[in-house]
Amino acid sequence: MEAYYKFAKSKDGGKGTVKIDYDLAKDYIRDVESKTGLKLHKNQVEQLKAALREHKYEKMTPLETLKHRNKFNSVKNKLISEWEEKTGQTWPRYTEEVYDKKGRVVRDIGQPYDAHHIIENNFGGPHEWWNIHPAKFPDEHQAGIHGKGSPSNKLFPRR
Repeated sequence: MEAYYKFAKSKDGGKGTVKIDYDLAKDYIRDVESKTGLKLHKNQVEQLKAALREHKYEKMTPLETLKHRNKFNSVKNKLISEWEEKTGQTWPRYTEEVYDKKGRVVRDIGQPYDAHHIIENNFGGPHEWWNIHPAKFPDEHQAGIHGKGSPSNKLFPRR
């Protein structure tokens, strides 16, 4: 396995090509599990390993990312059901309202936790059951998995 990580600008509009550091990928998975309190199912891990071996994931443009996100939003509930079926676990749901900084409700009671793309959305992460993981907004997800200095930000750089 590669012992380094490389993110190189290409001549295709600023996209980057990722060369996976498998030690960093393991750190990332452990970080996701630690931040969410949920282990990835062994079938997920096998599917993820295969996907990372077989595909190069490139950082997409903002427009490509938006289109990819919209496609995900149209299949998210189906993927959550499939994840529950394949892992034998129940996708967690919010037990209290979550508010933004302005005091507005951004997550309702009973709403499913966010579906975090393990191979990230802005890198073309597949919309598959094995590539999602429940993450509570905002502490487990944006401030946690995507937080400053996290393995996620090293494996899938934002810039």
